[in-house]
Amino acid sequence: MLEIMRKSTYTHLPSLKRLLDSPVMAGACLVSGDAYLNQEIEQVAGPGDTYKNGERCLFVLDAGFDPKKLAPASALCLVAPGGAVMDKYLESKNVRDLTAYCHAIKAPLLILPGNGDYAQSLASLRSTLAELIQESTNHLHQQLFNTVLEKGIEGLIALVQEVLDKPLSLENAEFKQLVSGGMKSTPSRQRKAISVFAADLLEALASGSEMPSPDYYRSDDRIVVPLIHNDKNLIGYLSISVKISENAHDFLWILQPAALSCMVDLVQRSKSDIGLNTASKSLLKELMSGQSLSSVELERVERHFGFDLYDGFFVFAIDALSKKGERVTSLQWPEDNAVSVEVEGTRVYVLPFHKRSRGEWQQELQNMLVPIRSRNKTLKFQVGASRPVDTILEFHEAYRQARQALIIGSMMHTGEECAIGYGELGLMRLLYLIVDHPEFEQFYQETLGPLEAYDKEWDTDLTETLKVYVEHGANLNSAARALFIHRNTMRYRLEQIEEDILKVDIDSQEVLLNLQVAFIIKQLRTR
Repeated sequence: MLEIMRKSTYTHLPSLKRLLDSPVMAGACLVSGDAYLNQEIEQVAGPGDTYKNGERCLFVLDAGFDPKKLAPASALCLVAPGGAVMDKYLESKNVRDLTAYCHAIKAPLLILPGNGDYAQSLASLRSTLAELIQESTNHLHQQLFNTVLEKGIEGLIALVQEVLDKPLSLENAEFKQLVSGGMKSTPSRQRKAISVFAADLLEALASGSEMPSPDYYRSDDRIVVPLIHNDKNLIGYLSISVKISENAHDFLWILQPAALSCMVDLVQRSKSDIGLNTASKSLLKELMSGQSLSSVELERVERHFGFDLYDGFFVFAIDALSKKGERVTSLQWPEDNAVSVEVEGTRVYVLPFHKRSRGEWQQELQNMLVPIRSRNKTLKFQVGASRPVDTILEFHEAYRQARQALIIGSMMHTGEECAIGYGELGLMRLLYLIVDHPEFEQFYQETLGPLEAYDKEWDTDLTETLKVYVEHGANLNSAARALFIHRNTMRYRLEQIEEDILKVDIDSQEVLLNLQVAFIIKQLRTR
């Protein structure tokens, strides 16, 4: 009884009883099956039609129906021939046989007085059902929206969970759980696939191309409906836990309008939080610039961003590049699972972590990049990472490290993706500090200048040969293999570099160190 009450209160499909009460069914006679009138009707079909769901179909027959071609349906409606006397027609053999068939499949049987035009009766029934479905859908949307207004998204999730008797979860675009209806957040193993699916939806909406079918994500154990605002902004996911054997359409009738109601609430919340968000980000920028904050201001930052400022952090500085390697400044950066601000034209992310569960910055970065890439599929990203820092007092230093790692990385990998940690830069971060000093260029010219000039004059590639030799620890055999040349060829080239061009002992420790520094300078000077 409770299930019937739920379905009658929250549904987008009209019942057979409601269709029977419509004007198009005026004069219709219910022959049998009054116990099944609360069954929902999704479609009206006639002889020769195929229908996907017999349990929700009203099958309409004309007087000359073929008993051998009947298929189980939710209900059957026989259109009596024009001018037929209903009392006599109900006693006919055709009607008696059809009544027995309906008893066997537990479906109601209706007799509709004919007007001599079966096709017209079928078309009228289809049109009426479409109007009733639209009316029920509008009513369902209004009920769910009113629930959000009165009880918030928590109340809405509780309602949908009660109606479907299934666990639900509402998450933001970065899979941070906002409301749980007895369901855990999306497992890490599924997040990438769901993000890619949502990105495909966004791309289809942006380009006006055909939408993916279906427009929801389905795995063995969950159905996920993306929340997309204005056809361009992904703001979250509504998920339900299901069994592999269950049909998604048994849940989507309420999941999709519920997702729309959730989205309206989340968008309104973000709009009302603009002032607080701007103020808190401004305070965070002050921390990154080395300014101190009062205890009240620190408390405001903690409360807004939702973490303890003394727990520990990674700081990442990120630039986005187009396919051509050009810097892109106007794009949407996800912000919910990490603090994000723009400083000096670069996007900066602050990821808190607990000291006991501190991970490597590479893993933290990969997790963070999943939602960023899902929203910006055609872009490339250059990233600089700070060392892990423990308290708010180190914010300024962490930002400096991340930005310096980003700048050096962009010098080394012009126009290409890269991710470099400050702690891994070694000597390069010291050389960066004097990159504009006149001695910087002078040292390079004295060390590698003659070799570069020789290559240019004679169209050779000896600078690259020496670079590989230095990178391989002055190991002749290893360097030869890396260059795919014979060791004798490698030896000849090195002798030419050592004796004829640079006139130095390239195997001495001092010369090797100078060469290593010079090649680092070569990377930095190509900025």
